[in-house]
Amino acid sequence: MNELSNLLDRGLITKDEFELQKNALSSAEGWGFEEANILREMIRHECDVTNERMAYFMALQGFLFTALSFAWEDSKALVILLSVTGIFSSISILYLLKLAKRAIANLLNTWEEKRSKNYDGPDIIGIRASKSVNLLLSPSFILPILFMMVWFIILFIR
Repeated sequence: MNELSNLLDRGLITKDEFELQKNALSSAEGWGFEEANILREMIRHECDVTNERMAYFMALQGFLFTALSFAWEDSKALVILLSVTGIFSSISILYLLKLAKRAIANLLNTWEEKRSKNYDGPDIIGIRASKSVNLLLSPSFILPILFMMVWFIILFIR
């Protein structure tokens, strides 16, 4: 691949010829640039879905806490119902977010298995965090657990 880049830099081949040779070389020896772009788009889709789910979750939690503030003094049954809804929505979103993280991990593993040894382009993801850091510091993991704990506390003090 570096030889091709040198030929292109010296003007001995055109950019179109470079792209054709690059794709032929990459696909003959494993996954290359085209597959990397496809996987990047798939990872971007999972990230977009995760962001949408987190936005919906946060909006729902805001509505539940707002309803809780109106029901706190007047209706113990409604406080219990809101707490249970908050707990189950936290469990549900946590499950869905873990599935999205697993999907991204599967895409990364597939890339590592099938990537061409000659591939010299950018990685398919910006940075790879360790599994423990990803679990402990990721807002998509921490926030549902924190909200679930808060709803349990509200359920038991009321």
